[in-house]
Amino acid sequence: MQELINTLSALTTEEIYRPLADFPVNIWEDPLISFSVLDPESEINEEKLSSLKETVRGLLMASKEEPIENIKFIDALCRLGMIRGNEFDLYTVSLVFQIFRQFGYKLGVDVFNNFKNKDGKFKEHLAEDARGLLCLYEAAHWSTHGEDILDEALAFSRSHLEGLADQSSPPMSIRIKNALKHAYPRGISRIETRQYISYYEEEDLHDQTLLEFAKIDFNLLQILHRKELCQVFRWYSNLELDLKVPYARNRTVESYLWAVGAYFEPRYSQARIRLAIVVILLTLVDDTGIEGLPESMRYLHHVVLDFYGKLEEDMEREGRSGCGLFAKKSMIVTAKAYLQEAKWLSEDFVATFDEYKENGVYSSSYLALLTGSFLGMVDEGTLDVFEWLSTFPPLLVTSALIGRLCGDIASCEFEHKRKHVGTSIDCYMKQYGIEQTMEKREEAGEYHSKDFEWEFLKNIVENDPSLSHHLHHHHQNLSKYLPDSQPWQDFHSRHSSGKFFKERRYLLKEFPELVSCGENSKLLEIGCGNGSTVLPILRGSKNITVYACDCSSDALVRTKENIDRAISSVDNFHSFCCDFSTSEFPDWVACDRCRDKFMLNHSGGSESKHCIGGVDFVTLIFTLSAVPKERMPRAIKECFAVLKPGGLLLFRDYGLYDMTMLRFEPEKRVGFREYVRSDGTLSYFFCLDTARKLFTDAGFIEVELEYCCVKAVNRRKGKDMYRVWVHGKFQKPFYN
Repeated sequence: MQELINTLSALTTEEIYRPLADFPVNIWEDPLISFSVLDPESEINEEKLSSLKETVRGLLMASKEEPIENIKFIDALCRLGMIRGNEFDLYTVSLVFQIFRQFGYKLGVDVFNNFKNKDGKFKEHLAEDARGLLCLYEAAHWSTHGEDILDEALAFSRSHLEGLADQSSPPMSIRIKNALKHAYPRGISRIETRQYISYYEEEDLHDQTLLEFAKIDFNLLQILHRKELCQVFRWYSNLELDLKVPYARNRTVESYLWAVGAYFEPRYSQARIRLAIVVILLTLVDDTGIEGLPESMRYLHHVVLDFYGKLEEDMEREGRSGCGLFAKKSMIVTAKAYLQEAKWLSEDFVATFDEYKENGVYSSSYLALLTGSFLGMVDEGTLDVFEWLSTFPPLLVTSALIGRLCGDIASCEFEHKRKHVGTSIDCYMKQYGIEQTMEKREEAGEYHSKDFEWEFLKNIVENDPSLSHHLHHHHQNLSKYLPDSQPWQDFHSRHSSGKFFKERRYLLKEFPELVSCGENSKLLEIGCGNGSTVLPILRGSKNITVYACDCSSDALVRTKENIDRAISSVDNFHSFCCDFSTSEFPDWVACDRCRDKFMLNHSGGSESKHCIGGVDFVTLIFTLSAVPKERMPRAIKECFAVLKPGGLLLFRDYGLYDMTMLRFEPEKRVGFREYVRSDGTLSYFFCLDTARKLFTDAGFIEVELEYCCVKAVNRRKGKDMYRVWVHGKFQKPFYN
């Protein structure tokens, strides 16, 4: 922590400009300070609650005449906050569990097929059933990988609920609007419970005993929460933080809300108090770090060290020695990330989106928040848990990025009203040179649910019976499916507008050799399509001459048009028609086949017959998967032949268990991991071993080979996808 103070001191000048934010004033202090923890009705209510609990337990055990009524009753218990792990005996909990498990390990989604028409769309008459749509909307939020029908249900129900919100009865209208803002599975449990008490009371057939039980339970727990909040307020007031750090936000109540959102149960009382204080400290350090004021940092340094010092003593008494030290380190990691943002602000520097994300994992405060959430959990918050969190597991990194991006989406307009470090939105616009609508910003926030392990997806697929047809070997004769170039001609004709293709801007980052290469480098792009690969290469590297081929003449025409439209005066791009899976490349491209009669300098046009002496790079970007598996070895040998010694083949293609593969129906399989699309084109899905063998058998040396795994989520459009790609670099050996 001293390192942070020293660094901040170096940033300080005699006159400091403070970009004060117009934060709303704190409205909570007076009524909460005067709150009395003595409630004469509490003892009476606790006795009544105990009696009602036995009555409600009896109602739960009693079988209803209609089975669906049992499910409705259990749903009401959950939403009213009644089912808490330690509140019911083993039999009760097991019974509730079995009710759901009897429908399958994961309640089967096929039941929703009954609500679709012959075109595979949800029936339009369902749009008139507000109650049913609302239930469908909430159910769709429980979707897991591969449940496309729930993604469709989410989009369908949301679009119609938005129209019904103002047309329904007042109680239903309020419920719909609240659900669209925060669906039940994504809401804060106590807020959802308070809202549902009102909803349940409006229902004609509600159970009066259950309703009374829920109200008393909620009020008693609310009193406990208010007592805890008063303790947090006293801690804050005793430190005189409003006087010592007057520019920072007093967000005591809001910080405590974070803790209640994490766990509301009575047994986590101490945990909520500790987590609320951690959130307050993070807020203070955030505001101070951004301003770059070492005087205030010295005081906060004392406050933070004092809190974590006493915390470690408490945790030693609880038998959890060392856990407090991990929590302290998490605060230091977060403070360093705040300091990085302070440097960017003082230098008027806007980072790239990639730089921002790298720091954003830490500045999101998720490490400090997660460690803070375990501080008061004596049984769950063991030393092993803190050690695991300190390794920044992928789950933590992913959650941190989502939190960072979504936080920026919510605050970007406010932050632009003062001098503030660039948000992820600003950094994204800088790196990619584009403007974004708010809708696209939200999509970007959803998209960066990244980085799962391929083995995780493999385990899901191999243990899902519905996907078993993807796993066994397939011996069907592929000969009748071996396509010539006609299916691809038809494909590119259908997508002649070019809107189907997006520029692959990520390639220059994935393959930095394309940017750092020497002058007069030559690249052969195989399967150029509409130019989605060659365009970013031509934009990003002035040293490369690109030779692009495709089996579709329509694609070549479209590529040239797109390049001429996007880049003026392009004289380092040449195209030619060739199907590398069935024929050799023209002699003028040759390297191994070079003869003295060929000149070593290309004279210009695509029709030139002068040898260019081979190429330095070959790119196979989502091309090899479209080649029949039995032709791949020959095609790769062609790539090997045209490369200069030491040249690189850059490879990216579909990986095993990619979402696209799992969506194919069984009848679309034409080989092991090989499928035919409805337009007659093929798709193969690579595992690392297959890719490695194909390229090394052709003579290449493996440089890089790995899976790229991305979970892309777009709830607004009902998309939830696990994407898997294989990324590789292979080098042609140097010859003596």
